[in-house]
Amino acid sequence: MEKIKFSVFDIFAYIIPGAITLLASIIFIDPSIMHLVDLSKPFQNMDLGVGLAAIVAAFVIGFAIDSPGSWLYYSIGCKVFGLSYKPAGNGLSNSQKRALVRQFSPENYSYIQLWKVIKTMSHNLSLSTFMLAVISTAQVFRVPTFNRTEWIVLSVATFLLSVIFLHRAHVFDTWHYNDLSNTVQALHLEKKALREVVSRPEKESAG
Repeated sequence: MEKIKFSVFDIFAYIIPGAITLLASIIFIDPSIMHLVDLSKPFQNMDLGVGLAAIVAAFVIGFAIDSPGSWLYYSIGCKVFGLSYKPAGNGLSNSQKRALVRQFSPENYSYIQLWKVIKTMSHNLSLSTFMLAVISTAQVFRVPTFNRTEWIVLSVATFLLSVIFLHRAHVFDTWHYNDLSNTVQALHLEKKALREVVSRPEKESAG
């Protein structure tokens, strides 16, 4: 059941941001879109085949923007909101902690990785809504003056959403690393790993 839940979150991390990016592309490409209500035109009389193709296209686009979305988070989000984890110093690195939790506490590992999936969804949503904000801003100068108000509102709203989603990505990433460190400490996983290393030669010699 946990694997199914993880897969669903993983898909939504790409489909929803991809759909928003696809919507922004339609606005940019189709000159007949003057009002927000005109966005319904491309979806009128859509059959099942076209709907499935749109979902696949949204997934592919969402998967494609994952890398630039990640860049947006680490290059801008982490500079604005700070690092989501503490440097390793003389202690265990995040990779070592992740390996310990995966080995000795797989249930907690699935739960902790869920924060990473939602973080991915958040920074992809941040990028896609930012792109929609840029396209909406450009649309302000493409439509007649009396049509501009709704595009200005959409531009401001999507830009604010982009900032909010970027901050949420930082929050979920912080929760991931906090839970990772707390699990290692609470379950004494480093000591368990050392005991396993020490006992392994004894078992091998006994065998």
